[in-house]
Amino acid sequence: MGKKSREKRQRIRPDSAADGAAVPKHSAPQPAWLQETVAPAAGATTAWWIPISIGLVAFAVRGFFLSQVSHTPYLEVDNIDAKGYQVWANQILGGEWLPHRHFYQSPLYAYYLAIVYALFGSGPWAPRLIQIVAGSGSVVLLYFIGRRLFSQRVGIIAALMMAIYGPMVIEEIMLAKTSLVIFSVLVALTLYLRALSRDDVLTMFTAGAVFGLSVIGVGQWLVCWLLLVGYTLLPSQLATARRSILAAAFLAGGVIFIAPIAAWNSYWGSGLMLTSGDAGLNAFVGNNPLATGLPGRPANLRDVPEFEEADSKNLAERDAGHSLTPAGVSAHWSHRALSWALENPSAFVTTTLQKLTVLWNAYEIPDSYHYAFVREVFIAAFWGCLTLALIGPLAIVGMVLVASHKPARPLYIVCFAYLATILLIYVRARYRIPAIPFLILFAAATLDWMITAVALRHWSSLIATGIAVCAAAAFVNHQYCEPARDNIPAICLSGDTFFDLEWMKLAEWDRDHNDLQHERDHLELALRTSSPRGPGQLNFWFADAEYRMGQSLQRSGQSDAARTHYESAERAYQRALGRKYRVAQVNNNLALVYRDLGREDRAVQAIDAARQAQPSDPNILRHGLRLNVDLGRCAEARHWADELEKKVPGDHETQQLLSRCVSR
Repeated sequence: MGKKSREKRQRIRPDSAADGAAVPKHSAPQPAWLQETVAPAAGATTAWWIPISIGLVAFAVRGFFLSQVSHTPYLEVDNIDAKGYQVWANQILGGEWLPHRHFYQSPLYAYYLAIVYALFGSGPWAPRLIQIVAGSGSVVLLYFIGRRLFSQRVGIIAALMMAIYGPMVIEEIMLAKTSLVIFSVLVALTLYLRALSRDDVLTMFTAGAVFGLSVIGVGQWLVCWLLLVGYTLLPSQLATARRSILAAAFLAGGVIFIAPIAAWNSYWGSGLMLTSGDAGLNAFVGNNPLATGLPGRPANLRDVPEFEEADSKNLAERDAGHSLTPAGVSAHWSHRALSWALENPSAFVTTTLQKLTVLWNAYEIPDSYHYAFVREVFIAAFWGCLTLALIGPLAIVGMVLVASHKPARPLYIVCFAYLATILLIYVRARYRIPAIPFLILFAAATLDWMITAVALRHWSSLIATGIAVCAAAAFVNHQYCEPARDNIPAICLSGDTFFDLEWMKLAEWDRDHNDLQHERDHLELALRTSSPRGPGQLNFWFADAEYRMGQSLQRSGQSDAARTHYESAERAYQRALGRKYRVAQVNNNLALVYRDLGREDRAVQAIDAARQAQPSDPNILRHGLRLNVDLGRCAEARHWADELEKKVPGDHETQQLLSRCVSR
């Protein structure tokens, strides 16, 4: 019997009970792949219609959901990261291919968008079409990885599960970098496994280069890349010299992409900085006294790329008491996170365990697009897709079942190292998604184990595995809650949690496009959610929209209708004050509302409260001056003018306003 025939029999015989082999009743079911100590050679018996069919199914699913996006606002409404990357891409197209500064965010997706826009124009479809092609390719690659590490059946199961994994599909049909990074990582892992089994130096170098490209896309892959270099050096069937050459090739391939970016950032950042300038801040947001299972952002740090970098620098320099370079800012936040962890070890362990619980929770915490919101409000077909609610329990059990399977060790390294990196910062659904293909492989291995148990009629093992899956499902699908604290409302990861932020995102888009009616309607829907995450900000936005609606009606002569909206604005501003949200600005705006309602005394009280909360704000002082002039309170107006003159000497508008005052 030839070598290939022996290998084929070894792979096929235990996978089925069809050959009539007696199986001792006391033994556990063992799929064929569990008996192998090295990954089988792939490619010799590939039925190419299988991966082609899988790819077509994956593309059809993604094509369908992409067509559904055209019936939602999300073809035009982007998340904050997408906005930032589009601005960056347009800057690149404008000639700034290499900016004279460091990269605050990982640069890969911005250059991708710039190239796509240069080739196909800046419409919304081209980037998405390319992403669903890449996403479909990722499904096919997962089939090949599953086939190599386990069996063809595991590969097929894993690919089909990934083809209909909803949160991943939504990332691929929106403007988001996740799909491209997942594709590049799966390409890199496929090449790595192939090179390791064939002792192929060139393929290993290519695998390292593609992995390095992934690190540029998302810096969290850096640890995985380094650990795979180390794994390549471990004892195996290859001689020590060959393992060293392969490890060096994989390392060198990654360095080709990572080193230039790190050198660029370190030069312009005036200090060591690897792929992006936000690494230190990300570490701190997940590791500080405010952090729990959810991130704790310091006050005055806006979660918007266009503001976050400047806010981060200002806060760091205020803490340090002197100016800092970009690398110094990142190092400052890293040091604060590390110091907190070392000085509060019990709190650090507790927070990490909370983050671990959230990491495995089925609820998709939004960071870009809110999967549950889109599914509930716009695209009901997502209810037919898989989520972590099913994949998570199967994956947890699979990690135990596969533990003795040596060929799967690279899978453990990539999956666990990536998830551990997330735990060191903070958990969001978008951060978790890149690990999903590897969790799906573990889940598919569990299903294959159970199929084998049925085929071998090993009912006790099937029941034990089923009980383990149910226990894991109870953990993954339990309702994670945190109590209210420090003016932060209580939260449970279920239902319409975070829906208010999505309605506010739509309202902001409406405001930017002068659609006041839809803006107000979306904010009203946000107010109806069961547990708004930012009730102070939400009421402030709603009050502002109501006031502008009242002004619009008053200009058109509908005074009674305008008054209704003014009164609604007053109530919303009062609710914002109850949350201690932007006290000075809320009182400043309340003064306008009371003025238009004819409540002059309340208007004066409100503007005085605004000045008391923020006495040095020229805008509040100018508004107080204008309000007192409008009310004919000239003596008070002069006092406000004197205060404003101290802040803005020689201001012509101050004198013009004061000259208009006519005492009543």
